[in-house]
Amino acid sequence: MSSKPHNVGSPWSKQNAEFAAEKFKSWGYDAKIETFEVLVPFPKIRKLEMVAPKKMSFQLKEPALKEDATSKYY
Repeated sequence: MSSKPHNVGSPWSKQNAEFAAEKFKSWGYDAKIETFEVLVPFPKIRKLEMVAPKKMSFQLKEPALKEDATSKYY
C-alpha cells in the first residue's frame, strides 16, 4: 500500500482505499468508500531551519537507495 506516493486525492490513494475496502469485505465486514470534499493544505515550500544557537538550514531530500524501490518517491 505504500509502494507509491498516496497523497490525499491521488489516484494511488484511491487504489489503496479500494484495496482496503475489498479486504474488509473479504473478512465479512460491510465496507464502503465514502467521498468527502475537504480543504487540504499542500506546502509550496518545505524547509527546515534552526535559528539558535546558530542559524542552520537542512536538506530534506536524501538520495534514493537501490535496496528500497520506494525511496525514489520522496
